[in-house]
Amino acid sequence: MNKKLVFTILIGLFIFTGISVSYADIINSVTPKRTYSVEISFAHSIEKSNIVIDHMPIERVSVNMRTLVATGTVILQGPVATMNTMFLQYYTDDDTVVKTSSITYTQLSERLYSFVTEPIIIGKSTEYIYYNIIADASDGGEGKYPRDNSYIEANLKQMKSQYIDTAGGVFTLQSGDQTKGNTIEIFASGALLSGSNFRIKELYTSESLPYLGNLRPIITYEFTPADLIVTNQALMPSITLYYGDPAVYYGDINVNDIEVRWLNGTSWEKVNFTNDVNMRTVTVNVALTNNKLGYYGIFEKTKLTDNDYRPEYRVFKLGEKLQFRNLQAGDSVTIYDINGRQVRKLTASPFEWDGRKTDGSYAESGSYIYQIKVNGKIISGSVAFVR
Repeated sequence: MNKKLVFTILIGLFIFTGISVSYADIINSVTPKRTYSVEISFAHSIEKSNIVIDHMPIERVSVNMRTLVATGTVILQGPVATMNTMFLQYYTDDDTVVKTSSITYTQLSERLYSFVTEPIIIGKSTEYIYYNIIADASDGGEGKYPRDNSYIEANLKQMKSQYIDTAGGVFTLQSGDQTKGNTIEIFASGALLSGSNFRIKELYTSESLPYLGNLRPIITYEFTPADLIVTNQALMPSITLYYGDPAVYYGDINVNDIEVRWLNGTSWEKVNFTNDVNMRTVTVNVALTNNKLGYYGIFEKTKLTDNDYRPEYRVFKLGEKLQFRNLQAGDSVTIYDINGRQVRKLTASPFEWDGRKTDGSYAESGSYIYQIKVNGKIISGSVAFVR
């Protein structure tokens, strides 16, 4: 085989296989023949796809619901390939053994996928959970989040504080389940007279709360400072409270059959709210409820009898107040004298009668008839006022 033929073959191999070829013309010192030394090496390794994981880190998990669910997207860069597997690794401060949890992903386009992890239920003694996310493609490409193969730290703390200035802002206490909502305070620009530190605290359901009676909270939050001063009452913040999946933790509770109450100092008063059952959150516009911050709780809706709306006492004196209970916006109480003349009408919280007439003067001592209008029905009764 002559030199020209060997060279032609090697060039063909280079073109066909993508390898690089070199040779040297060597004269053998023992026999007068020419021999050839050939070196074959890969020009580059076979290219693999690069997987980019986009995920917003979970910093905090609800101390009552104790569920971590992570979501995000994955982009495959480089050669055309498909997702092969994804999983989440985690360990906790009280159990350092690394465990894995499966991830479900959905292809959105040729190279884009969305993912959601299986719920991880965190034990009652755990204060921190550490996790990362790993993915690999059909061509052997890999991706990690974080990229340095470290772990994200998420705590199970009850509270979070944040400074809000006069420009306003959003204050978020994460729930830990990224398929659901968070507990949020929203401050409008110009609402605050000056900047201040705010705090949201998720109370353990085992903590003792005042004036509960037979009420059982699904979850309770404390928003401080309670006495919030704003430039305009209409600029009071709105608050959103996360309640998770109460049926899992508290038995057979229908998320469509819940109510929000605010602790007014002596009782848990119902407030108006909107319920997003998909995000497992309720939202209260504090300006519309004429309330402050402080304690807000989510309760299973109570089935009230007529007596639950009536005042606790039937006789009250000058300087005291008679409170009609469990009423909310849209309800009303009308007070009549024994001759059927209207004395006073109560249409807003706290639905208290102090013995005054509509003109501000005190009514005479005697008996009075009240009519409570609630849920489309009238509840009547009598009380006595003593001057």
